[in-house]
Amino acid sequence: MNSRIKSTVAVRIFMASMLALLPSLGAVARATEHQGAFAGGGLGFGTTELSNEAYLYAVNPDKSVAVLEGHGGYRFNSYIAIEGQLLGSSNGNNSGFARISFAGLSARALAMAPLSDVVDLYAMLGFYTGSSEIGLSDTTHESGAVYGAGIELNFGDRGQYGVRGEYEVYKGSDLLDQLKAFTVSFQYNFFK
Repeated sequence: MNSRIKSTVAVRIFMASMLALLPSLGAVARATEHQGAFAGGGLGFGTTELSNEAYLYAVNPDKSVAVLEGHGGYRFNSYIAIEGQLLGSSNGNNSGFARISFAGLSARALAMAPLSDVVDLYAMLGFYTGSSEIGLSDTTHESGAVYGAGIELNFGDRGQYGVRGEYEVYKGSDLLDQLKAFTVSFQYNFFK
């Protein structure tokens, strides 16, 4: 099974699991509207697509990567938030022609769609700057667009504890053509 099919299957399983939980989450209520700062981090996995130039430095690289991310931002109301994210990914090969690693800093806007007092769906669009190392290449600057979608579950009397699942795509500019990542993260919401 190729990596594109694996990521599609994983996203569908996650979304089906979250949808199955929606009826039980509807009974949990939060007392206030979501507004305020938030910060969190999580883990995930992804797949990479390389540019033609990247294959000058790499031979048969493993395109599956592990992902580590941290994020923080501000939610203005129930529908709009901005955030910054630091993301790092690697396929675990530290040397040789098979290495793939990427690190990026992004700024993004989130359009939220509250489904209940606990569940929010969101779409995300922004830009990033970062660097990649493919095979025996030097560190190469990457920049471009980042976009995606996710689901966020907020718990606690003020909705202060959050869990979110996110699928995002980093569209590369040099050696990395694109990185598709699926992450699950925990966050603390400093909601009023």
